[in-house]
Amino acid sequence: MADDGHDTGLRSRRYPRRAELDRAADEIQILLARTLRGGEPTPTDLHVAGIISDIWLANLVAFSGHRATAADTRDRIDRATRRVVTSAARPAVYR
Repeated sequence: MADDGHDTGLRSRRYPRRAELDRAADEIQILLARTLRGGEPTPTDLHVAGIISDIWLANLVAFSGHRATAADTRDRIDRATRRVVTSAARPAVYR
């Protein structure tokens, strides 16, 4: 079964801890999106926040696994977040 994010109910029954992780990830995403928007987030804000939260969590795992220093982790998160936010602010050009 593909993990496309549309069947969390089924996954939750098979993997109860997964449901807790999904809820925590959703809350982080919503908090980041509200911070980015300064109010109720748009679908685009939620998408951007999802990317940023994935970046943050991946770097947190690297740090907690002693694969990156605190300074490296901070720099990676700052650099990646800046790229995501900057590219999200630019309108896409379709040809």
